[in-house]
Amino acid sequence: MSTIINNGNKKYTFVLPRKQCFSFPPDVISSMLKQPSSPNGLWKLYQTCKYFYSKKQILIISDTQFDRHSFYYGKENPKLKIKSSWGRENYADFQHLLWHTGKLKILHYFQSENDRHLYFEKNRIPKFYRCSIKNLELYETVLSLDDFKLVTAEKQIEKLFIQSNSWIYYQDYSKVDIAEILRLELMPKLYSLRCFPHATNYTNKVIEKFSLLQLQTKLSCLSLDFSECPNFNNDVNKDYLLKFLENNAKKNENFFIILTSRSNKELKSDLEKIVQKWKNEITL
Repeated sequence: MSTIINNGNKKYTFVLPRKQCFSFPPDVISSMLKQPSSPNGLWKLYQTCKYFYSKKQILIISDTQFDRHSFYYGKENPKLKIKSSWGRENYADFQHLLWHTGKLKILHYFQSENDRHLYFEKNRIPKFYRCSIKNLELYETVLSLDDFKLVTAEKQIEKLFIQSNSWIYYQDYSKVDIAEILRLELMPKLYSLRCFPHATNYTNKVIEKFSLLQLQTKLSCLSLDFSECPNFNNDVNKDYLLKFLENNAKKNENFFIILTSRSNKELKSDLEKIVQKWKNEITL
């Protein structure tokens, strides 16, 4: 907005707006803009008068996708798309103040083995003002533990979906197992957890960590894929997994679970027993 309004010898623009006379004291308005309590509150303030946006220009984004070729936000906003060739633009230098809400999906798929090293490139997501997302999805990508802590800092995550060839890693590039991620208590509102095979190391030690967890919110959706573990039924104590379900599953008819292994029959039998136990407890 660069419209110029003449008023005598003065010129008012979006950058240098006319002095406003609001019913609220200036220090109250300044505080509201400096530390907005919620994206909805800030958005309503913007809708009230564009003067507020001129003073604090934040883009509130409810559906963000960032991949190796482009960064865009809002499926209904194709004009708000920034294209780039891999490596030619540092997204950490992106100038807009971004406030992510709703969903954030990160993709950095590689098209050949020669691209695999690009997984660990830094600056994979643009700098942002705040991140209040409820749904985080990784697809064909890896995310450092520091970046994961950054996007979950406001502890609003309700759904975590780690898809194929995706995981979270430490500074030495080793994989952070899902049990350790849950132990950080960065997602107290989490009720849906879905993980593909590469998301974690499904060892007996890791599954034992699962059994010790007591989540702050009961899960209503759980999907774990053990298909990359050929000896899962022999190497892993399934009682650990069943104990995790016992402690953290929402025990009602709406609970959704998918546990995949190469020996599905045995796992299915164990699950049927625990589900039947829940049914018996509910009917008592």
